[in-house]
Amino acid sequence: MAAKILSIDDTPPNQALINKVLSPHYEVTLAMSTQEGWQLLQDFEPDIILLDVNMPEQTGYEFCRQLREKAEFDHVGVIFVSALASIEERLEGYSSGGDDYVCKPYEPRELRAKVQACIDVREKLVAAKAHADFAQSAAFTAMTSTSEMGQVLDFLVNSLQTTDFDEVAKLILSMLQGFELSGAVAFRSKHIGEKLYSLSGVIRPIEKELLEKGCGAERIVSYNHLYMFNSSLASILIKNMPKDDNVAGRLRDHLAIAITIIEEKVQNLDLTITAKKQQSELLNSGIGQVEETISKVDRRFSLFADTMKSRLDKMMVELQESMLILGLSEDQEEALLEKIKEQHSHIAELYDQTDDLERDLIEASSTLRKALD
Repeated sequence: MAAKILSIDDTPPNQALINKVLSPHYEVTLAMSTQEGWQLLQDFEPDIILLDVNMPEQTGYEFCRQLREKAEFDHVGVIFVSALASIEERLEGYSSGGDDYVCKPYEPRELRAKVQACIDVREKLVAAKAHADFAQSAAFTAMTSTSEMGQVLDFLVNSLQTTDFDEVAKLILSMLQGFELSGAVAFRSKHIGEKLYSLSGVIRPIEKELLEKGCGAERIVSYNHLYMFNSSLASILIKNMPKDDNVAGRLRDHLAIAITIIEEKVQNLDLTITAKKQQSELLNSGIGQVEETISKVDRRFSLFADTMKSRLDKMMVELQESMLILGLSEDQEEALLEKIKEQHSHIAELYDQTDDLERDLIEASSTLRKALD
């Protein structure tokens, strides 16, 4: 069944364009005011609301805030569609509960992509919420008896023992749960790129956009109760900083410490990955040199063996010819030839031993390569 889209905009040309772009793919209903939008909410039961910002009766931000206060509409996604494109307006949209923001004028395919992405995210959020409720309840209960600073210290101690970006993310998100904060975190690693995490397990498009803008932004950015704590290697996005100034002040201090810890951890993990890569490269280089040396030794011994055999064969022929002139007895000739054959046999044994050594070196090289893999 096609998803239901409710568009609220007081400008007929805007509504006509939205209907033309989306109606072939979704069930679309248009409301020319927020008052009409409220009336259609119950009867139409939309999956996504497209919301203009500037409207005479009520702004889109005000509409969205009221919507988010009503639990029965928690599953409904909201995409702001507005000509207001500054970062402050986008932050206001996110702060009021929006899932994404489309700036006018827009490409039709952009709007369709944003709508489908919002539908996909909302479906995942509904599924994730059922699994997360029990885990969040247990986490909040466990954190109740722990002081705020104790949680920061626990995060610091536990992060020192982790060797994985995902584990660090779990620790910081667990700390946010303990503070009863909702948000997301981003790591920026030179080896794995940017990785985003959230408490729900799903990153909304507007969260992704804000976290990406955290790189190079001021250390702490705030807008109403939305906060971002930034460094070059990480960002923490908080959606619901408490209204109480004392509580908010304490949490700001804690999260400022946390972003410093995360920055150091990301840097250390990158250094560890770099060191492992360098170690692997050195070992591979060393093994390559050993294999090259083995090959050279093999060629030289082969050449030596061929040369010795040729010379011994030539010597035997020359010796047999000389015996005819020396006038040795038959017994003397046989004794002399036996001695020469004995030395020939010893030389062959020495060459066989070099073959054994070469096989041992090749086997050791192969074992090292398997260990690296």
